[in-house]
This record gives sequence, structure tokens and C-alpha cells, in this order.
Amino acid sequence: MQQYKNFRPTGFDIKGLGLEDRQDWLVAPCSTSRDADVLVQANWDSLKKCLEPFKDQWEEHSFGHWGCGHFEIILIKPDSLAAAECEEIEGSLSYYPVLDDELFSLYEWQEKAAIWGQMPSKERRVILRKAGLPVSKARNKGMPQGVEEYINLH
Repeated sequence: MQQYKNFRPTGFDIKGLGLEDRQDWLVAPCSTSRDADVLVQANWDSLKKCLEPFKDQWEEHSFGHWGCGHFEIILIKPDSLAAAECEEIEGSLSYYPVLDDELFSLYEWQEKAAIWGQMPSKERRVILRKAGLPVSKARNKGMPQGVEEYINLH
């Protein structure tokens, strides 16, 4: 993890902007922004859950940003149990990009269900055919089982 004084969201931003009394704190390995996808949001929420036992050792900060509208980071008190937890999480993420598979899967399913609910029935029929399901299910607002893999989130 890097110290906040060395952090900048992009190469076009100033390092350690603001938060003069937190320059030596550490930036947690997950962040989020207005444009976060389901993986980023699941990891962000999972990180916060992992840090719950150490409430006095970390702070969540939100910033407006010219590129992504806003972003959020967590600053960790150096030499704390929260810092040790984040070091472990950072190591885990270097091998596998998901902190909590169940939470990520849930968020992914919810996103696909929302897409299905807003999709025109013509598009639903195409997906139902690909899934080998009756096209009569296209009228249902609820996403039928078996179509998840045919709904693209990207």
C-alpha cells in the first residue's frame, strides 16, 4: 500500500491533494467511483466489511474528480491492525481479483436482472432462444433462470 502523500487517482492529478493531517496514512487496495462496475463495487463493499472490526483505524473519503465525477478511497492508520488486514487483502488481490465470490456473484446477478427488466421483449426473445427456453417467458419482468450467461454486462 502506498502513503496518501504519494497517491493520485490518475497521472494528471496532484499527489496527496488535501487531507494534510493524513499524508502518512495508507491508501487501501480497493476504491470505487461513479463508474464502478460490479466487481469494483463488490470488492469495495467487501473491503469495508473486512475493516469493520477496526473502526477507529480507517476513514472513508470521497472526492470530486474531473474524469470520473467522484471517487472514494479508504485511508488506513499506519502500523495498525487495519493496515495488517489491508496488506493481507492486497496480497490476496494480486493472485485473484475478487475478495468475496458470493457477494460478487450476487451483484452480478442483480445487475443482469435489472438489465433484463429494462430490456425490450424483442431482445428478451433472442436471449430466450439462445438459452433454449420458451419465448413466451419474454413477457415476464423477472429474469428466468438460465438466461444469465447470455446477458452481457459490458
